[in-house]
Amino acid sequence: MSRNTDQTAARSEAALGAAMLETLQAQRGHGPYPLTLAELARLTAPDTRPQQALAAVRKRLFSSGAIVARAGRIDAPVAAIEDLELLAGSAITLEFALRSMQTASMRARTVADLGSRLTSTSKFKDVFKRAINEQVEREQTPPGVGWIVDRKPKLFLLEEIRPRWLRQRLTAGNDGTAALRQPAISAEATASAEKPEDFAVCFEKVFDQLDRQKGSHNFVSLLDLRRRLSDIPRHRFDTGLHQLRIAGRFTLSAAESVSGIPVEQREAGIEEAGSLLLHVSRRAP
Repeated sequence: MSRNTDQTAARSEAALGAAMLETLQAQRGHGPYPLTLAELARLTAPDTRPQQALAAVRKRLFSSGAIVARAGRIDAPVAAIEDLELLAGSAITLEFALRSMQTASMRARTVADLGSRLTSTSKFKDVFKRAINEQVEREQTPPGVGWIVDRKPKLFLLEEIRPRWLRQRLTAGNDGTAALRQPAISAEATASAEKPEDFAVCFEKVFDQLDRQKGSHNFVSLLDLRRRLSDIPRHRFDTGLHQLRIAGRFTLSAAESVSGIPVEQREAGIEEAGSLLLHVSRRAP
């Protein structure tokens, strides 16, 4: 690659970084915030590829005004640098830290473990650990996070709870508490999703709920959809989604690389023509 080409690429990355920072500032108080780098890149320039966004955030035009929870991860949460404490203590950062450290045999982590995998900025690590320890002490962790005491508190995502009936009871709010996220589709609705038209109604309703929750960007995780429609067997879910795609109502998109993507998210994907499809979008009428 020539020197001129390198310089052109660097200017392009710097310009994208500046634009992303401008978008980030605009999101403060006016949309989902903090948000992930992937979401920020889509809001700034919908065609931005993950590697372009990651290169842009390393430029000083962006890094001087923003902080990313973990370098090199497109799914990492990000906020304006003046909101460091908000980002460190946010639900999105805690859930990101938990997901990024999941392994097949380890699902619960101490606060120190989680902090060690975040950005190298020592102040951010310290603020994160202090905020999460306070949340545990006050029993005010985010709705999707619990912990057990094993010498030190070990945090985990409630979606990891087994058996399934207990997990569903907690996450659907059936024990009398508020639901953890958007209201789930009723058991009656999912049980009736035998016919393609019934599945379509359930799927579209959940898609719309999740899309609004994520800022109405028409880009919903297949994993989130499966979780919310967990009463529908996978083969029936995949068949119903296939029919919706054939009908031109929804489309799937793949990640450019599966490296760094949590195992659970990969398992929720659909392999097709050598690609792993992970996200769903609604086609324009």
